[in-house]
Order: sequence, then C-alpha cells, then structure tokens
Amino acid sequence: MSVQSAEPHCPMAYVPLPTPSITEIVRGSKKIHDWFQQTEWQTAAVEMKSALTDPGLCEFLQWRYRKHKLLEFGGRIYPTFVIPAPKIQIADPESVLGSLDASEETTWQTQKWDDLLWKAGERFRRLQEKVGVYLYDSPVYSLKEFKQEPDGRIRLSCQIGSYYGFLNTGNILGIELLTRFAEERPKPSDFEKFDRRLPLRRRADALGSIYRPEGRCCALGISTVLLYPDGKEQHTLAWERSYRVAVDPGLRGVVPAGNFASVFDDHDVEFSVRHNFYREFAEEIFGKPERQTGGHQMDSRNQDLDPDIRYLESLESQGQARLYLTGVAFSLLSLSLEICTVMEITTPDWKKQYGPGGLVSGLSPFKSNLEFLSTEELRSQGKSTRTKHEFSQVLSSPGEIVPSSAAALSLAAAWAK
Repeated sequence: MSVQSAEPHCPMAYVPLPTPSITEIVRGSKKIHDWFQQTEWQTAAVEMKSALTDPGLCEFLQWRYRKHKLLEFGGRIYPTFVIPAPKIQIADPESVLGSLDASEETTWQTQKWDDLLWKAGERFRRLQEKVGVYLYDSPVYSLKEFKQEPDGRIRLSCQIGSYYGFLNTGNILGIELLTRFAEERPKPSDFEKFDRRLPLRRRADALGSIYRPEGRCCALGISTVLLYPDGKEQHTLAWERSYRVAVDPGLRGVVPAGNFASVFDDHDVEFSVRHNFYREFAEEIFGKPERQTGGHQMDSRNQDLDPDIRYLESLESQGQARLYLTGVAFSLLSLSLEICTVMEITTPDWKKQYGPGGLVSGLSPFKSNLEFLSTEELRSQGKSTRTKHEFSQVLSSPGEIVPSSAAALSLAAAWAK
C-alpha cells in the first residue's frame, strides 16, 4: 500500500476560504435540489459515479487536503486516506473505541447539529424520499474526537448521532462535491474558483476539523473484508449496491459493511465492533431483517441465537476464524470515518457449508437484502451475478467501488503481508 504525494498535483498552496454566508449556503443547497429535480435519481447516481472515475476529483481533493495523503492502491487513487492499526491493536478490534458520550439529556432524537447544514441536507433528503430512496432514521455512533497515542494506538471518542443527522450534515457534503464536479470538471488552475462553489463543505470546515468534527454527524461505519479459502485462492464477498440507497448507490462494496449503530439504545452491548460486525453479517449476507433473526425477535442480547452467527462463532472458538482490526479510513467525500476489519476464516469447511449442496441443517443460503442489486437487476444491466471474488482481483476502478471498501481492501492486503 502506498500513497500519492500531494506536491505534483498542487497548482498553488491551499488557502482556506472565508466562512460562507447564509446566502451562499442557501443558493448552494438550492442548486443541488434543482439539479436532482431535473434528473432521475438513477441517472444522477450514474453522473456522480462518473465524477468518481475522473482523476481530477482526487487531484482536487489532494490539493484541498494536502496534509493528508490520499490512498493509492493497485495503481489507482481513492478519495480517502487511511491510518493502519499498529500491531499492538490488530488482534483487539474493541481497543479502537474510546469513551462514549451517551448522556440521557442528549439522545439521538434530540441531538442538535448545525442548523444551516441540517436544513440544506434535509431539503435534499426529502427529495430522495419522494423518488423512492430507501430511508429510515436510527441511532448511530458518531465521532467526537480522533486521537492517536504515542505508541500509535488509535482511539475514537464517540457520541450518539442519527442516520438522518449523517445524511443531512455529512453525506450532503459528498453530494455537493460530486454533483458540482460532474457538472464543471475543473482543471487544476480552477481549483480555488471551484472550491468557492462548495459552500456546505466550507461551512463544515469553519465548524471543526476532520479529526474533531463540530456541528455535523460524523457517523462511524465498519467495513469488513471476509476472507475464506477456496482451493488455492483466498476469496471475499463484494456486492453491487442498489440505486435505491442514499449512500454510494450503484457502487460495489465489501460485505458485511454498515453503520456502527445502536439499534436498541443498548450501549453496554451495542457499543462494540464485534457486535456490529455480527449484526451486519446476518443482515447483509443472509438477508435477515435487523430486528429479527433465526425466527426470534432479535434484540441486542439475543442476536447470537441466529444459527449462522452461532456457526461462525463456533469457528472462532475453535481457532478457525478471527476478527482483526486493520485500521481506519477517513472519507474526503462525506468527511466520515470507517473502522476497517478483516474476518479471516481458515477452514475450507466454510465454503463447504455455504457452497452448492453443502448446507447443513439450520444454516441459511446467501441472500442479499434491499441494499444490493438483485440477481435479476444485475442481469438486466449486463453485470456479473457473482457474489464471491478472488481477493487479489476484487478491486476495480475508483468509480466502481465504495471508497471505504477500497480502504478496507487495501488495509487487508497490507495486513495479509
């Protein structure tokens, strides 16, 4: 894994622009809203996807965030930067979590974010809702402060946020950037002028830093590269995201991956990397609803009743599977943070149990949920219906893969060495 130097791409040193006025923010919000009103959602998603494939986007981001070296992996550059976990943390994923501010006075429904960002994002979110994007609000864990200790250990201090809080104050920053970039395709000599046309991003800059966000919900996510042997090769799972999702529509992502969330406000159990991995594992790989698995109404204390979770836990107890922390990644699109992990399965029994004709009693077949394109949708778009991929071949172009998934795969590749 290497990183791209900022210097060759910088036409001039980046100088932060003044805080945008309320008028600028309102106009910027209206422009996003009008652009999407004139464009079908799937067409708009394809346009944003095309912006991701343009090398100029990462060139702009490297100019703007020159203190952070963008990820370069497999000869490609991605709109994210990674911080690998030190060796002392790799075997202990929970060690990445610091304190949690979960006071009774500030719940996920009452948490307040910057009013200007919120209104701009809420206007766009309601437009997404009208065109049938799959949306629902729920509590999530949000970054309060990122710290790295002298020995390299990563510590994430967290607070309670909400999914709509992230959409309205975080994801909207990426929407603003991608729609503007798709429309203007600025050259390096025009970067400063282009930056002036990003009032929501400039507002976020004025409120806080990447490492200590203020006024916005910096929702945490967890992306896991699930590695298992298939013959002589290591395989992993990566699926195409639906165009009906609000975040990263139409891109390929590793599974399981999802919000670091508190579904039941049970922080004693849910403020856990492992717990969230297993919830997403059941939901995304086997298509089980969040609140019900294995025929039981699932809450935070009984999700291990699910037979597929129990099977993987049994492999862990036998030393044939283990969850590792590989690092964290900051998205320079939504200014959010992803915890990156690897679930390494070493026994060939995994493929036998879930391969054709290999199911044992009680285990489920792979079945994607609404977040991913169905087999029929993939075929209609002329895409491969494969659900598993050789680990060495899974990376595609920046416009085809979720940036946090690219980060998780790059960190997994470094870990595997």
